[in-house]
Amino acid sequence: MTPQEQEELANNPDFQVKIKLASLKAANDLLAAIDQPTYVTHYAQSVVTEPNASWWISSMTYGVLTNPAIDENSSDSDIQFTVNSIFEKYAKAYYKVVD
Repeated sequence: MTPQEQEELANNPDFQVKIKLASLKAANDLLAAIDQPTYVTHYAQSVVTEPNASWWISSMTYGVLTNPAIDENSSDSDIQFTVNSIFEKYAKAYYKVVD
């Protein structure tokens, strides 16, 4: 996809719903797990308690689109895999955690 096509897809409400649902699933799974870093727990709590917050939906949507395999025809499982793979990194970025 071209950058313009990625931008259009990032702003597509139907695609954003897929990202939101995948993010909620990832957040629920992380909240059910033990021994998560505090920043991951707080980020997951924000996703769960603010499911329509544009700040994380936009960020996560653009993050998913950095995966070159993701496009408008990607399966829900491919989107879920991608969200799962970046969720903790985005929590770390949001809380400005430096290793």
